[in-house]
Amino acid sequence: MDIIKPKTKVDTKIRNKAKEQSSEKRQVIIHGIIRPMMGASIDLFKDDIFLFPHGYDKKCKLVYSKNIAIYPDKYEIPSLTIHNFTMVFEGLPKDCITFDLIEDIKESGGFVEKNISRNFSDVYEIVF
Repeated sequence: MDIIKPKTKVDTKIRNKAKEQSSEKRQVIIHGIIRPMMGASIDLFKDDIFLFPHGYDKKCKLVYSKNIAIYPDKYEIPSLTIHNFTMVFEGLPKDCITFDLIEDIKESGGFVEKNISRNFSDVYEIVF
């Protein structure tokens, strides 16, 4: 028995909209590394850390984090150790070339990394 695959024609507008939405749903992964000389405690202010794509009004929210505490909890790092953590953000605009990671908090010590060059994978390793 032969199987005949039906030919389906999808409207160009629908196809383009689906392609646009799938590319905008991409995520950005930041692998953070902290190497304190003396012990330290770290946390994230989940509602105050964003990616800011250069040339856009949009800011990308944090959607997931691993191996780092969310304020008011703290994660203690012993002296002279290396600590790795991961943050996952909403996707950047498709044609974004550079962006900033900024934790905009009132006290000192927020995570800040400016002028990050975009790569094809949207996976980055940053030493803070």
